[in-house]
Amino acid sequence: MNRTRVVFTIIGALAFVSAIDAATLEELNVMALGPLDGRAVVKSADGKMQVLKIGDTIPGTQATVKQVLTDRLVVEETIDKDGRTVKQTVWIYKPTKPGGKSRVQRLDREGPPRLRGQTLTYLERIIIEGLPKNES
Repeated sequence: MNRTRVVFTIIGALAFVSAIDAATLEELNVMALGPLDGRAVVKSADGKMQVLKIGDTIPGTQATVKQVLTDRLVVEETIDKDGRTVKQTVWIYKPTKPGGKSRVQRLDREGPPRLRGQTLTYLERIIIEGLPKNES
């Protein structure tokens, strides 16, 4: 049995694993990360712990686990933004010090809104139209 599985087995046996009623991802604390088997142990503000795997929805949120890395949990949260439903990537870092708090970083998937009449940059034009063809 590898070390990661032993850690998760011990934590799982000691924890009262039940549904976490977290209102926001900022209330979660990452306790352990197992990137090899795609599992993470998180703790809510009320002290409840749960083992999550890739594809799981975090109870009490509209966030789904997408990746488990060595230093952070990557989730995709569905949020309401200006009356539109959008998906946002969120990184929840494992605390650097024992007993520390997890840091949450939200990433924007959409770029800033384009102003009416604003011209495209050269790079944006290449992305949309493709590379220019040399006409010889």
